[in-house]
Amino acid sequence: MLVSAIFTNSIIISSDSHSKHAFALLGLDITAGIASGLGIIVIYRYKLKGLHGKSYLFLTLGLISWFCADISLTYYYYGLGIKEQPLVSVADAFWFAGYGFFAVHLFMILRSLPNRTNTKSIVIIASIASAK
Repeated sequence: MLVSAIFTNSIIISSDSHSKHAFALLGLDITAGIASGLGIIVIYRYKLKGLHGKSYLFLTLGLISWFCADISLTYYYYGLGIKEQPLVSVADAFWFAGYGFFAVHLFMILRSLPNRTNTKSIVIIASIASAK
């Protein structure tokens, strides 16, 4: 993943100013595709067993949603010739869906952690934060 990001960014930086946006879109597609593929491999290995297997499912669904958003932006750019996006596009729906899947993943992981909250500390921190 890191090698993909470094390679993609080096191509974007070394390109001329007129094609930076096009290379950036392709870079987003490639890295999102790699991340989605790796998520599918993790799901295949965990087989949705246990809490972590299910949480990885939601993480991967979020990555796939963002990959679909990136693909739709690339389609707007290359297929339809739209350089600037309208106020609301299909990509926005995919991004919001991805945030929902990421939130479910986060809450599942947080639920698996041991509950060691100190109520007194939370009250003190909240009162300090609200006083500012």
